[in-house]
Amino acid sequence: MKIFFRYLLMELLQPFLFCIIACSTLWIVADLFGSLDDFYENKAPIGMILTYYAAQFPRLMVDVLPVAMLFASLYALLVLTKRNELTALQAGGLSSLQLFSPFIFMAFVVSAILFYDVSWPATKAEARRAAIMKQLKNQRQDSRFVRGLVYVDQKKNRVWYLRQLNLASGQAEDVELLQRDEQGHDVEKYFARYAEYTGGYWRLRNVHKNYYSLQGDITRQENMETVDLNDYTMSPSDLIFTQSKPSELTLSELGRYLEDSVGQSPTRLAPYRTQYHYLFAYPMSVLVLLGFALALGTKPGRGGPASGVFNAIFILLGYLFVMQFFTAMGRGNRLSAFVSVWLCPLFFGAVALGMMGYRFGWLWHLQRRLKGAHPTRAAASDSMSDTHARDLRLKGLRLMLDKITRQNQPPTR
Repeated sequence: MKIFFRYLLMELLQPFLFCIIACSTLWIVADLFGSLDDFYENKAPIGMILTYYAAQFPRLMVDVLPVAMLFASLYALLVLTKRNELTALQAGGLSSLQLFSPFIFMAFVVSAILFYDVSWPATKAEARRAAIMKQLKNQRQDSRFVRGLVYVDQKKNRVWYLRQLNLASGQAEDVELLQRDEQGHDVEKYFARYAEYTGGYWRLRNVHKNYYSLQGDITRQENMETVDLNDYTMSPSDLIFTQSKPSELTLSELGRYLEDSVGQSPTRLAPYRTQYHYLFAYPMSVLVLLGFALALGTKPGRGGPASGVFNAIFILLGYLFVMQFFTAMGRGNRLSAFVSVWLCPLFFGAVALGMMGYRFGWLWHLQRRLKGAHPTRAAASDSMSDTHARDLRLKGLRLMLDKITRQNQPPTR
């Protein structure tokens, strides 16, 4: 690792860690105002309170990491610009890409961490928080049960109904399983007093089974003590997808749910499709916001550091608002899931690249290359540029001579 890379990386890591600690502390203090009464009334021990907030850390990082990357990069660049260190590094022969390689490397690392976070730990944080609060209020037994569960399996033309499902043991009570054909006609239906998931299939007890004709009439009935349904392999965790919000499902769970729900109404699947694409698009926010930080943090101007910070705040608020607005339209099936999620990062990313290109001269180099592809147009443009430059030099020379003449004239009495 080169010396300049290690030096710039350390200059970035210090404010980055400070932003994470500061934002986490502010969030915990704000949450304490709402949860302190529950902790006091239920006499919660210190260990449970620490566990309660530790469970929220993955969800907190989803909001903090992009913000911390933006302001940490902006602060580090403003400090380096103020001390003229960026100018010294550029004078030493470093290009813009080499100069900002530590920031880009850090952004990719944070994006990878954020992608892992939103794909699994953060989705379970809210459920973990609710479970700890129920445990604190002596309601632990309720968190294991799901009641009134209805699941429609479009791939296998089945309808599940479970009056009560124990997620811990995989046992259910008052189960109804309806099998249909491809045309939607009822074929057979199981009524079971008890059911148990054995790990690969479901076993029914105290079973009553009906067979149906194409007209929907019952043609035959059977009563059985035990029935093993080897073709019914849906696990309890898969069955509760319908009871979970899209934001509570991991990336793999969302993928399985969308695969098993082929054929359902687009309005019902829109929130799940949007959330699936959102898990891929949101980590890109780190790279998009870094682009604005690089453009604002190295911009010399009269406004100074305060100007860059205020601009970054407005850009951050605008980015979050636009992101949430279009994501809500995707969940409401007003836009396609892919467009609603990726439109904001792509648009703001293009704006950030344009600002960086203007700031570091990339647009000028691109323009010169495009002109070089047309020799006739390039020659005409160069002649016009030379004429314009000569006119400017003559105008500047006249102004300078006029100023010298006025200074040498004796004062009038």
